[in-house]
Amino acid sequence: KARFGFDSQRFVIGAVGRLSEEKGFHHLINVVSRLIDDGHAVGLIIAGIFAAAMSTLSSSIAAVATVASNDFLRVLRPQLVEAQGVRLGRWVTLGCGLFATAMALWVASVETASLWDKSVRLLALFGGALPGVFALGMLTRRANAPGVIIGAIAAIGGTVWIQNFTPVNAFFHAFFAFAVSLIVGYLASFCFTRPATREQLEGLTVWDLKPTPALNPPEKS
Repeated sequence: KARFGFDSQRFVIGAVGRLSEEKGFHHLINVVSRLIDDGHAVGLIIAGIFAAAMSTLSSSIAAVATVASNDFLRVLRPQLVEAQGVRLGRWVTLGCGLFATAMALWVASVETASLWDKSVRLLALFGGALPGVFALGMLTRRANAPGVIIGAIAAIGGTVWIQNFTPVNAFFHAFFAFAVSLIVGYLASFCFTRPATREQLEGLTVWDLKPTPALNPPEKS
């Protein structure tokens, strides 16, 4: 009990499973909540919640390996054969798995009042700049690779600063990283040459979207 923050006198209810509707955990949570509101010393532990995240985690690792093999290796070294790309994907998968395991061990060793807040902070730090990168690609014709990279680096640095030296709530960190990535990336792009002509960018941004003509309904005879 002490490991999970419960005192020795509290009655703790344990359950194992993933949080899905068919498991009925919402009924258990509601009952425990009512008991606590009525003044009863009751606690609840649900084990195995993160087991449901394993499929998402494996899909993410597979996506990273695919990006490394198709979007980087094939562009930088197009003469490589398929087997070499598969080998790189396996090494990237191993590296991502080791990195995820190390991060999990680090989070488990850190004294924190809320694991959710910690995960939100990490997500903002490592992924908060990505929406800004995508927005620059979709919303502007002027953004280029050097400017976008500078914007992403500035977003990571700014997120480190706001997380450690300001009292801003953790839920605003991701928005801050997105805004810095978007603004700094756009402005930094003016320091470099245009990525391509307008004709080469045709159809790649929202400014090139054209309304789809309405289909005329068939005439009744």
